Amino acid sequence: MEQFKHKLARRVRLCQAGAILALIGFFVGKFLGTPDEFSSGFRMGVLLGLELCMAFLAIRTRRALCDEAALKELYIKETDERNCQIKLMVFSSGWFLLLFCLGLAILAASFFNFTVVFTLLGVLLCMCLLKLGCTIYYRQKY
Repeated sequence: MEQFKHKLARRVRLCQAGAILALIGFFVGKFLGTPDEFSSGFRMGVLLGLELCMAFLAIRTRRALCDEAALKELYIKETDERNCQIKLMVFSSGWFLLLFCLGLAILAASFFNFTVVFTLLGVLLCMCLLKLGCTIYYRQKY
């Protein structure tokens, strides 16, 4: 259980760091933002949403660290084999569905705008490289 507590404490620190970075990005964008109202508003909304999510996760995890019953419940929830298998299957099939839809989007965009095609190809390349990197990492780990 001590390893799980350390894992949660690290998660709280990462959430706090993410929240601080999002807040800094929010204020930098607010004062140094572009005059384009749409992109500025979009950026501010994304950063504020990220800030709120990180703060919520940090508070929820810190509460679990302080309450032994909540900590035990969270430990069971995160280490339950059935839930882990479901999560693994969702991510695995979701990944391939996302790649298929991205391929269709590239095909559809090729009829209209090549800038969008090259952007989507870049996204596809990054996704494939991430998948390759994760595959190599986890094959060596396990």
